[in-house]
Amino acid sequence: MKSLFTYLKKLVENAQVPLFTANKDDFYKLDKDVIHHDLQVGDIWYFGIKECGTYLTLADSQSEYMQTLLSPMYAPERRHFLIKITGEDSFDIKEHCFASLADAVRKINRNPNRVPARQFGSEILFGLEPMFRGSVLMSDFTMDKGAVLYLSLNNNSASYITKSGKARAIGLPFSFDRKTGAYKITITTEFGHGVCERIKMSVFTRAQKQYSLNKAA
Repeated sequence: MKSLFTYLKKLVENAQVPLFTANKDDFYKLDKDVIHHDLQVGDIWYFGIKECGTYLTLADSQSEYMQTLLSPMYAPERRHFLIKITGEDSFDIKEHCFASLADAVRKINRNPNRVPARQFGSEILFGLEPMFRGSVLMSDFTMDKGAVLYLSLNNNSASYITKSGKARAIGLPFSFDRKTGAYKITITTEFGHGVCERIKMSVFTRAQKQYSLNKAA
């Protein structure tokens, strides 16, 4: 979506002060990465220009994050745009005032069959086990590019080893619905996107042994 990035670049660089006067990496790094990798035909995205950077997120009336962005406390201070992706490098964009934006977003429902091109490492972990949200695992696993997590999920516990040298076992409420098995999660981008693969338990066990050897050395 080179044409969309070029269009938005003109918008932010011509924004009137105090808009877009700080945190410009929001646009030049984060938004640029999303624009080139995550947009899909049929999507509707929200783009906001604020004093400190920008917002770019998939528009969805059910999204808690989108509702936060629509808060009357903050939203009126920004410029607001809704972008519909119409082709591989084509789009329609419309600027909204605060009131018309809220009304337009209420009518947007995300396609339930949409498959994201990428996922953040945190999204992968929460998809495997929602109770990881807020757990010590989220501080042990740094999500830096190249970081690796070996994870074993059982009906009532989880065990993990990180490439950086952290290992723990966590108790979980018993559940027959848990996605039991062994997994390897690798962070592939500087922004925290990752990939997940199922692995044999023997691979997880080898990672445990290597951790023990390193700790003993």
